[in-house]
Amino acid sequence: MRFYISIIGLLLFSPKSFAQNSPVFSNFMFLKQVYNPASVGSEEMLDFLALYRSQWVGINGNPSVQAFSIHSPLTILNSSAGIFATNEMQGEERVTSVMLSYAYRYPFKKGSIAFGISGGIMQRAIDGSKLRSPGGNYAHGINHEDPLIPDNLSSGITGDVNLGVYFQTKKMYAGISANNLFESKIKLQVGTLESELKNPRYYTAVAGYRVKVGRKLYLIPNVSIKTDFINIQPELNSILQYKDNIYGGASFRGFAPDLKDAFVLMMGFKIFKNLRAGYSYEFSLSALNNANSGSHEVYIRYSIRIKDLLSPGKIIYNPRNL
Repeated sequence: MRFYISIIGLLLFSPKSFAQNSPVFSNFMFLKQVYNPASVGSEEMLDFLALYRSQWVGINGNPSVQAFSIHSPLTILNSSAGIFATNEMQGEERVTSVMLSYAYRYPFKKGSIAFGISGGIMQRAIDGSKLRSPGGNYAHGINHEDPLIPDNLSSGITGDVNLGVYFQTKKMYAGISANNLFESKIKLQVGTLESELKNPRYYTAVAGYRVKVGRKLYLIPNVSIKTDFINIQPELNSILQYKDNIYGGASFRGFAPDLKDAFVLMMGFKIFKNLRAGYSYEFSLSALNNANSGSHEVYIRYSIRIKDLLSPGKIIYNPRNL
């Protein structure tokens, strides 16, 4: 059976239900702009990043997500801007969002502090024709025998806002953000009934520090904490980086006995001057560990310093005799 009813999808179709928070990323230290709009342009680079994640491989209907972002500092008002998009699949449910971000950065002697806002739209859709209920009749078409399960594609759209603060120096960064600030709701029509999905507000805190441990070797611990003040999901990782060319590290997500999620191994390298790639593999530590073969996440990132883009370059005079 196809994810047997797509249990997660069915649970969404109660008169009122709470939607999942945003996707989890092992490489959160490279995707801070997805959670915190104040972090856009913080590295003084025009930055492009594309990421693919496949979670709990081996489970039919396992979650997968694609993410893409572009952000850059602007040449006016000490500000930055960016755009990011995510597309997540869980069973027969799809969640797609596109957000625009803006940040104002106040520089001081040893670093800067930024304040940011992002706003955009989110669409949720469930393909009811691919769901199967235990009491349904599928011999001659789609008949779930349940008025809360759609017979075809049902979708809805809404908008929301994120706010953030981000502080950084040459050696460290720290930020906190409020996501889904307005707790917007998406309404899905199922026959004559209407289901309402709420996007709960949650908060994200991130921090990292760069320590030189050798002539060309750096240790970079990073921490991420997400919470809605009911549940909390902490993640701690540590990366060992050689020069600016290659890194390897490990991460642990979820520390409470009933919230342990994954142990992660990660690596990344520079392909050439402005192009990098990274990969992580997760060993599941939850009750699903016997039902899947782990999770994979891969990204590619292109970044170029704004100063290099704006500089006129070397002028070569080439006089020619006629």
